[in-house]
This record gives sequence, C-alpha cells and structure tokens, in this order.
Amino acid sequence: MYKTYDLMYKTYDLMYKNYDLMYKNYDLMYKNYDLMYKTYDLMYKTYGLMYKTYDLMYKTYDLMYTTYDLMYKNYDVMYKTYDFAYCIEIPVD
Repeated sequence: MYKTYDLMYKTYDLMYKNYDLMYKNYDLMYKNYDLMYKTYDLMYKTYGLMYKTYDLMYKTYDLMYTTYDLMYKNYDVMYKTYDFAYCIEIPVD
C-alpha cells in the first residue's frame, strides 16, 4: 500500500511538473506572439513613414519642376520683351 501511495505521489509530482512546463511553454509562446505583433506593428509604421516620405519627395519634385517651368516661362517673357524693345528701338539701359 505504501508503494502504491509512493507511486501515486510520484505520478502527481510528475503531472504537476508537466503542467508547470506546459504553462511555461504557453507563457513563452504568448511572449513570442507579443513580440511578433510588435514587430509587425513597427514594420507597418515604418512602411507608412516610408510611403509618406516618398509622397513628400514626389510632391517636392513636382514643385521643383513647376518652379523650373515657371522660371523658363519668365525667361521667355523677358526675352520677348527685350526683342520687342529692340524692334521699336527703345533704349533698354
């Protein structure tokens, strides 16, 4: 009878150790999931920042090209004005 009790307690002890190990594994698994979700969140925030940066870059290029276009149109008007002044022989100085 004592051997049976001893075996029973050893079995319970083993069972509790297995439960403890199982809970530790679950805890580790949840920590890994948490880390994975935080990593995905950081990745999506980084992609969002990257796309906003690209958008700003393209808007800056667009503004730059619009500015160049305006500058060349102003040069064109300036040269046409000079041509007109020379045609009617008005001194430009």
